[in-house]
Amino acid sequence: MNSTRPAPSDAPVTGADVEQRYSPRAQSTRRAVLDAAGAVFAEKGYEASSIAELVERSGISVGSIYHHFGGKAEVFGALYDEFYHRQRRRTEEGSARAREAGETDTLAIYLAGARAYLDGCWRDREQTRLFHAMEGPPGLWRARQERVTAWVRTNIDELDSASLPHGDSLAHAVTAVVLACAIELTEVDSPTAAEELIEYFLGLIARVAAP
Repeated sequence: MNSTRPAPSDAPVTGADVEQRYSPRAQSTRRAVLDAAGAVFAEKGYEASSIAELVERSGISVGSIYHHFGGKAEVFGALYDEFYHRQRRRTEEGSARAREAGETDTLAIYLAGARAYLDGCWRDREQTRLFHAMEGPPGLWRARQERVTAWVRTNIDELDSASLPHGDSLAHAVTAVVLACAIELTEVDSPTAAEELIEYFLGLIARVAAP
């Protein structure tokens, strides 16, 4: 069986892999810009944010930002890719921990990965809110939709639903439930409330996907 991924998967590259392509100085510059961008975009949204604000917040010159990224759209895209790969890694690690603990049930392994994914959504709730707000450059959201489509296909495989009468519909439903929980988690500030919400949505998935 392939590794369980409640998050979409399209390439094995990770955020760390991307950073390794650059010199330490370039990594430091990119990190400063991305950290600043995360704060600025979360506060103001994509459309209302400007390169000038990224310069002011990061301390990196406008020329360096354009050199390393190309513009505001590319900065936003790089930030989204980092978030996506971080969430994917969390999901795979959650599934792996379940297997290492001796779990063999397909649904239980899926739920372990989903729990890790949703916990990450809450921990990074400002970025989760940002990337579910449907803002950003048009090209990015076309790519995002392709990832969601790939996510549904992955869920079909991981839930072993292909042979079921409505297996595709089940995968779509589970994907929608995970996305709905991710969005609701962005409005929760208490760890206890977040855990309760995650438990509720995982219970929904368990009932929907149970054999």
